[in-house]
Amino acid sequence: MGIAFVPTGSGGFSTAKPLSRQICATRPRLQTHMNVSSPAPSKIVVLKSGEECVRTFYDGWNARDFDTAGQCISPNTVYEDAIFAKPFYGREETVNFFQRISGLLPPGIEFVVDHVADGGNKVGVMWHCEINKKPLPFSRGNSFYVLDDDFRILE
Repeated sequence: MGIAFVPTGSGGFSTAKPLSRQICATRPRLQTHMNVSSPAPSKIVVLKSGEECVRTFYDGWNARDFDTAGQCISPNTVYEDAIFAKPFYGREETVNFFQRISGLLPPGIEFVVDHVADGGNKVGVMWHCEINKKPLPFSRGNSFYVLDDDFRILE
């Protein structure tokens, strides 16, 4: 768990769990599965490592192939993005979020994976964004994923 620095009334900071982590700790994980009315995946993704999971996820995202990217996400995921106040629960809600966000981004934008630290069910990724194969300034980032036993993104 991370630590958040929370402003105090006196101009200083205290440490506390991030609000989204507090919510996650109190809200039960959903047993959400993909919508039965959704078409069957065009191909089944079998993942054998944490690195394969994140590379397949980012490749799917870049191709706007949310069927493939979605198969890298556990049905029981609690997906947090630091930009948003609350996490996304379950695969379907998370994939819908990615689809909405992709429509807001400039055409040609891609996440380029620079480094992967594969610790089995915990994976760290350093990435940057490019538009039409040219690096986008100020677009470097790090992501940390906790995976389930099938190497799908759980957190």
